[in-house]
Parts: sequence; C-alpha cells; structure tokens
Amino acid sequence: MRNGEQASAIFGKMGRNIMTPEWIAYRDVPPGASPWVKPIGKVVELTKGTGMENEPIYGVTVCDWDGGRTDESQMFHDYDEATAYFQGIE
Repeated sequence: MRNGEQASAIFGKMGRNIMTPEWIAYRDVPPGASPWVKPIGKVVELTKGTGMENEPIYGVTVCDWDGGRTDESQMFHDYDEATAYFQGIE
C-alpha cells in the first residue's frame, strides 16, 4: 500500500467524527522493528471542527492497523499543537 492508504481505508469505514468532521490529513505509521513487540502499525487522522463556544477545535485520532482506537487520540484548541502532535505519533 502507498502511504496513507491504510489510514484512508480505516477512517473511511469509521465515518466522520461528530465533533471534528472536517478532514485535514491522515497518514500511516509503519510497524516498529522491535523484536519484543508484535509489529502493529498505526493510522493517524487530523480533523477540524467547531467547539461549544464557536471556537475552532482539532482532533487527532490514532488507531492501530486493525481499526482499534488507541489511548493516544487527543483534542486541541491550537492548530500548530495539533499538527505537531499528529506528526510526532510513532
């Protein structure tokens, strides 16, 4: 698969996030090379929405390659913080 295809397939099945429905970007994170951990990659999605006080909010959703969500998903009020977090997921 090309970069992003796994993310596109997984997030496409999940549908839009109710709080941050506007898609910005997604990417695949390949499995690590550790011999001690089962090699499971991740997919990461960056989305935008509107908060309760009409302010912009950003969501970073992180799932493993089988579609299971991880505890790494977070919400941000600042675009730069959200994109830095999105890019930093490994």
